[in-house]
Amino acid sequence: SELSLPALADATAALAFALDQEGVEDVAEELTVLHGVLTALCGWVRAAAPSLQPQGFEREARAWAGKAAAKALAEVGLRHETIGIIDAAWTKVSAAANARGGAGVVEKWEDSDRGA
Repeated sequence: SELSLPALADATAALAFALDQEGVEDVAEELTVLHGVLTALCGWVRAAAPSLQPQGFEREARAWAGKAAAKALAEVGLRHETIGIIDAAWTKVSAAANARGGAGVVEKWEDSDRGA
């Protein structure tokens, strides 16, 4: 699957939809964590988008220095202190989805005209 702003926005909407479904109470806290991270990440990408310029195939425009990268990632909640929380949330939600036979909530979301 492609990692793009529309894909991130879709994932964010699917998580919001999942939180409104019955039977997800056991992972509601984890869904909230993941939804918060994706919401912040989408906002950060949208804010940065006007300053981004196409650079061509496999050609970097610039590299992040350690402090700049850490600051940008911290803005979306990806800090040393939170990575374990986010990873644990993803692990629990993934395990719950697998135990239920797959991504049933995502399929319901897609069938619902993506929350429209």
